[in-house]
Amino acid sequence: MMSFREDSRIFAGGDELLLTPYLGLLIRTLDERGLPGSRLLQGTGLSVEDLLQPGMRLPASLCLRWIDGAREMGMTPEMSLEVAAGLDLRYHGFLGYAVLASSTLGEALAMAVRYLTTRTRVLLLSHFQDGDRQVIQFDQGVPLGERFPWIMDGMMAALFAICRQMFRVAPPAVTEFRLGYPEQPHHQRLRAETEGRLVFDCGVTQLRFPAALLAIPVSTADAPLASLAAQQCEQALKAMQAQQSLLGQVRQLAEQQPGRRDDMERVAEALHMTSRTLRRRLQALGTGYQQIVDELRRAQAMDALANSAVRVEVLAERLGYSDASNFGRAFRRWTGMSPAAWRRQRRHEVP
Repeated sequence: MMSFREDSRIFAGGDELLLTPYLGLLIRTLDERGLPGSRLLQGTGLSVEDLLQPGMRLPASLCLRWIDGAREMGMTPEMSLEVAAGLDLRYHGFLGYAVLASSTLGEALAMAVRYLTTRTRVLLLSHFQDGDRQVIQFDQGVPLGERFPWIMDGMMAALFAICRQMFRVAPPAVTEFRLGYPEQPHHQRLRAETEGRLVFDCGVTQLRFPAALLAIPVSTADAPLASLAAQQCEQALKAMQAQQSLLGQVRQLAEQQPGRRDDMERVAEALHMTSRTLRRRLQALGTGYQQIVDELRRAQAMDALANSAVRVEVLAERLGYSDASNFGRAFRRWTGMSPAAWRRQRRHEVP
């Protein structure tokens, strides 16, 4: 294993995140269950107590490697949910205090969306209104692959705990969770907590609830603390704005012109680099430009097929395919089904 010093040098330049409290709790849980969790820290000069410090920041690549190592040691999805459920908001430093001290849910959400990148770039958070529903969307800030369901499951368990911490109650029954991955046996625990309000295999991962709930007051509101914490978060954000996630920038530029997504030259030019440099930097992140485009198309295709009546031919054109047959072949590669068959099955499963 590389030392922490070597990892910090190799992954400098914005590849940082604040997941160490969660990882510290995870390693401690592994140790308590007779699994060699502390072995993950060998050669780093770090201890579990170091990871539990709210201000600890480590390279994303190192943290994700630890998650892989924990899974190889025998960490189960249930164990991950258990750890995430015990994660206190205050572990997240000034961002946690800013959210906890907000006056309303709307204010807390605005804080989380604006300042999440000061804590982590593994997940990207956005929010918007869809009719009378408020939507919180989760996207990958770095390529996560099969880790994404694990991390999002942990995020959901943490959200339940945070909701109880802020409002003294579980998420209201009108909340809907749309998840962009298949259901697994351990999700029965989450189904019980959400009273079955989970929808799997969606094109996107979202939390949806009536926009009227944004006015709900937070039981832990503290105006002076919220102001102080927001000031600290703003300073941290300004310091990191020059280090915006490359993956997030590429996604954003590719989304702006759906019909020209295959034009990597255009995206590279907008980022003030050559296509060769962009290709090399994406390879260093474990992905490629075409893979990013395919992920965008897959997510938007599944979302449109599940939640609208758009014709397959129109959707294919909207996503930048030359014809519906090319889109159909790509969709079969993603799901093993034709777009029409997937839509029929989806609507049969979800009223």
